[in-house]
Amino acid sequence: MSTFKYYNIQILPLNENGKMIGSEGYQSVFKSLDILVSKTIESKSVSAISHSLRNDFFIAPIDVKVRDDCIWAVHEI
Repeated sequence: MSTFKYYNIQILPLNENGKMIGSEGYQSVFKSLDILVSKTIESKSVSAISHSLRNDFFIAPIDVKVRDDCIWAVHEI
């Protein structure tokens, strides 16, 4: 049986005087992530963008989709 996990990613200001980045900022960040993911997959160096989990597992985005109404990243464990 498949297991789906959803992660809520938030980008918050570094200090209390900082401003929120808004939807344009989120789209910019995730478009940059999409480019990074594509380059690392092409060069077969996904370990450069992966994060270690317990029991020698790693999680890394393998596909990023950016739309006006939502953004999602497909991860592989």
